[in-house]
Amino acid sequence: MATKMINAYFIECITNMHVGSGDANYGVVDKLVQRDPVSNYPTIHASSLKGALREHFEALWGDNSTKVNEIFGKEAKDGRDSESGEYRFFGADLAALPVRSNFRQFSMTVCSELITIVNRKSKMLTGHDVFQTGLLKDRLYSIVKPSYEVYLEDELFEVEKHVPLLRCSGIGSLVDHYAIADDAKFSMFAGNLPVIARNQLNNGISKNLWYEEVVPHQSLFITYLATTGKYLEEFEAGLLLDGQTIQVGGNASVGYGICKQNLLRMKRMEKFLPAAIESVTGCKIADDKGKVDSAFNGYISSLGASIISAGLLPTMIFFSNKGGSQADRPAVITAIEQILKKNHFLSDHDRLLAKIKLMVEKNDNPGLARLGSLISDAAVALKLAIRTFPENAKN
Repeated sequence: MATKMINAYFIECITNMHVGSGDANYGVVDKLVQRDPVSNYPTIHASSLKGALREHFEALWGDNSTKVNEIFGKEAKDGRDSESGEYRFFGADLAALPVRSNFRQFSMTVCSELITIVNRKSKMLTGHDVFQTGLLKDRLYSIVKPSYEVYLEDELFEVEKHVPLLRCSGIGSLVDHYAIADDAKFSMFAGNLPVIARNQLNNGISKNLWYEEVVPHQSLFITYLATTGKYLEEFEAGLLLDGQTIQVGGNASVGYGICKQNLLRMKRMEKFLPAAIESVTGCKIADDKGKVDSAFNGYISSLGASIISAGLLPTMIFFSNKGGSQADRPAVITAIEQILKKNHFLSDHDRLLAKIKLMVEKNDNPGLARLGSLISDAAVALKLAIRTFPENAKN
């Protein structure tokens, strides 16, 4: 396979997950989860993830779909040998673990060792780091500073001013606060996952009681996918559209393993940055003195949240009208439109709002998902570009 690209994806656990290793610890726990043989962190083996994805797309496209067979390969059947597919699937590594806290119900937690492992692999496969480095250990980084001591489980964490953890597109649970644990403490958190009792009853009588380890919901993994680009737009639409989830691991009948995948957008934002810097002046976001009204930061920050909560079309309509806004809110949409045109995602005669309206009328959901992703990336690039300009202190 002549691989053209490797994309990275976050996997968010919506419910508890049990991807079994087939091992027992010859003690209390009968069924253990899969773990990395080096770090001992929870993991999802490539074969388990590929099988879950295949089942998802067979339900979406049909068991004998040409797309399924070309992406995943043909299975051995009726005396026929199996054939490899066009895509290459990687295992999923732990990226962050929810740990119970008195600050919030939980805090997403990482450690220096995990950051190093994830960044090294991502750098080799995609050319980019995922996490910021050089952060202090045993710290809770938060936008809101509590007035009391913060504990994760029984461990005390000092509170620091928030610094973005991710070098890529944001995951909601990591945006406003997260914790950096000492490596040994994090190993303890990751090594002592929840254990749930399961029981098989027959006429109200216990016939089989067992205990199984689970990866808690909210846990975050990172995986990679090597492709030729063939069917990629349809594949990502079937994987990343709002409401699309996959089921990974066992116990599907009791709701285990429901996950959501998110594309890590790194390369595209960097590609958008030169056009974004140009659009700050070209679309009059910066004034004649080269300064930017502070209101624009708020507009761009709220745009992404609005797309998720209200939808793409209502968001574009709202931002295309100045109303009583402090600064020229429609300039944000004009700048995003210019960024997409400069990078050939829109033609010179395209108008962003009109294009979205047409796609809604045609019920083009895959196209809307792709365009929404492009708009979100362009907005992030625009926000980064604005930071290179001085702020208009007067406002």
